[in-house]
Amino acid sequence: MILSKLKETAELYLGVPITHAVITVPAYFNDAQRQATKDAGAIAGLTVLRILNEPTAAAIAYGLDLKRTGMGVRYSVLWILTFSSTIERESRVLVFDLGGGTFDVSLLRINQGVFEVLAVSGDGHLGGQDFDNRVIDYLVSKYKHERRVDVSSNNRAMSKLRREVEKAKRILSSQLTARMEIESFEGGNDYSYRLTRAKFDKLNMELFQRTLRLVKQALQDARLASSEVDEVILVGGSTRITKIRELLKDFFGGRAPKMGINPDEAVAYGAAIEGGILGGEQGLESIILIDVCPMTLGVELTGGVFSPLISRNTPLPFRTSEVFSTASNNQRVVVIKIFQGEQALTKDNTLLGTFSLSGIRPAARGVPQIEVGFQIDGDGILKVSASDIESGSAQSIIITRDKQALSEREIKRMSKGVEEFNRKDIAQEQRDSARHRLQQSILAAKAKLLGPSSIPEEIHSELNGLFNELDSTQSLQTTSIDLLEARFYTIMNRADAFLYTGKTASQIPRSTPNTAIGPSYITTHNTICNHPVSPFLQLQMCHVEV
Repeated sequence: MILSKLKETAELYLGVPITHAVITVPAYFNDAQRQATKDAGAIAGLTVLRILNEPTAAAIAYGLDLKRTGMGVRYSVLWILTFSSTIERESRVLVFDLGGGTFDVSLLRINQGVFEVLAVSGDGHLGGQDFDNRVIDYLVSKYKHERRVDVSSNNRAMSKLRREVEKAKRILSSQLTARMEIESFEGGNDYSYRLTRAKFDKLNMELFQRTLRLVKQALQDARLASSEVDEVILVGGSTRITKIRELLKDFFGGRAPKMGINPDEAVAYGAAIEGGILGGEQGLESIILIDVCPMTLGVELTGGVFSPLISRNTPLPFRTSEVFSTASNNQRVVVIKIFQGEQALTKDNTLLGTFSLSGIRPAARGVPQIEVGFQIDGDGILKVSASDIESGSAQSIIITRDKQALSEREIKRMSKGVEEFNRKDIAQEQRDSARHRLQQSILAAKAKLLGPSSIPEEIHSELNGLFNELDSTQSLQTTSIDLLEARFYTIMNRADAFLYTGKTASQIPRSTPNTAIGPSYITTHNTICNHPVSPFLQLQMCHVEV
């Protein structure tokens, strides 16, 4: 669904059909995740030319020293001059890629158009969301201690808190403090908190230090000292965190990371260049990209022992084979279990797939010769084969979700599902827009009614209740939103009647949940901006942002 939406957006912007794509993934994506991504591209109607590691893409962007022009990024004519001047000598580059949910670090050697990945490391469950979670957990605990209320099970309150924490995190990248304000946080109570950069850093220091440990691991795998790294490239929005940059600067002996390329855009630049290379773009023919396998791959032996066939950081593509035998007499079937990881026992590694080889001729254990072959392509997708050398019996498997890759029929079926989803997505977008407009109108009304102290309290209460109902129910249909809008107009007409007639609260009829939409509940007012509401709200509602 995501790739389909991206394809649609690109086609609208460029004005031409998009048929081919280079898709980037975290370097620590396993084989199943890579194949799933490739399948998703096919479902979206794309021919996936390459699955490219994000840090590698960023390094390509750095290596070509992309220049910005008024029309965007230019690399077709000037690339030769900038490329040769930037990396005329061999350079070792470390890419520090910290995004919203994953962390990758890659070491590359760049020389005369050759981009060679030396080592990769990372954590598929470490990123900006984890930093947010540390702050959220702290604030929830603090709120519970101070107000004796646990909001952790209140989905609406937690959603609001997460949005504010994420916003505050961005602010702290450029300021020392960030003020969080949440209306109707829980039980009708508002919430505010001033988060300092020092507090944010303290809550997340253990996670920050974990990124440095993974940097050390990559350096050890590449057999390099930190002083031998020529440049450090920052990729991903989370690298804007000030403390992250300070820690990296200290780690590399006072040398600041490279800031030349926007960390949010570097990967996209590199992917575009790789697309140009694969598409035969003039001037890019001499660029060679050598990526590596991020984790060790192997099979399980008797007793759960892990037998590696492809070691971590092996250059891609790569092919190898090894001969094994049976574990018992007259064994006619062997089960091949493929694992990924760095531990000696398979129970501590990740199972990628399983398949069986039958038709083995009966013999004493250790006599049959079973050749197991591993072949991993440039996208990092693994194909495993096994054959009985004597009988010629053979089987193979492409590793993806512990089963075969999606068939063409499955891809076509899921492509139709994407089209149906897009239709539903448009309807949902319209409902969300209507909900948002009504919420903004309620907030504007509440702000306007704060002045007149004589407004009955029940009107304020009904507005709060209406806002909370909109905020807490995410699956409202259009008709339900229309009914809530009718209630809002009725409430505002009551407020208007009170202000203009001076009637007491008991004399003003209350709104009801079953109010029907129509002219019967709307009093005669001006209709500026087509909002049939009280005159004192007209000007405010004309300027509500949607």
